[in-house]
Amino acid sequence: MNHSATVEGRPTAVNKIRITMIDSQRAFAQAFARCAAMTPDLQVVATARDLEEGERALRIQQPHIVLIDMQGAVENVIRLRESLPVRLGESKIAILTNMLTDRLLDHALYIDVSCVLKSEPLDVILEGIRRIHAGETYYSPSLESRLIIDGPHDHLKVQSRSCLERFTPKQLAVLKAVARGEKVKDVAKQLHLSPKSVEAHKYRIMNRLGIHDRVELCLYAVREGLIQP
Repeated sequence: MNHSATVEGRPTAVNKIRITMIDSQRAFAQAFARCAAMTPDLQVVATARDLEEGERALRIQQPHIVLIDMQGAVENVIRLRESLPVRLGESKIAILTNMLTDRLLDHALYIDVSCVLKSEPLDVILEGIRRIHAGETYYSPSLESRLIIDGPHDHLKVQSRSCLERFTPKQLAVLKAVARGEKVKDVAKQLHLSPKSVEAHKYRIMNRLGIHDRVELCLYAVREGLIQP
């Protein structure tokens, strides 16, 4: 089914912070748009379910802020920056999500993108958006508690390190696919590996994590934000 981006009907006030949301959770995006409409300085001008819809919306709108919540949000931020450098103009991109694992938070710090958790109170989320619009790189209070200042240049880094950092990109790809319930032969074909190599990766991953079956692996992958529940 082809879902088109939804552009709000009312005209955008000049003095409002214009927001485009790229969010696979349509209900949340619509609820957030209604809340923003009740504030004097914020307006959601478009919502989209995926990057393709989001890119179309960005060609129409020129929002101040783009909020993204999709699996692989950091990778999607990078893709948007690369594919729409001119269209984005002065738009600032931020991640607005239910969870951000240490691994993904570390990547977000590296590319210097703001991160806001949906679990924060609404007033905290809205204030974060205002600070992003003002030019800050903003992190939700509950995310800040996981960060420390490191090095002579006062760079931020994640305080606790995820055991996922010990895995190679290939091993992480195997972990995600197996956790989603994909068959070994299909995973092997996707990753250009032999079935025996996939089985070996799976064994090492589960042994290293102390996990003994696929159900437990699936729960772990969801908890770590590797796959959608």
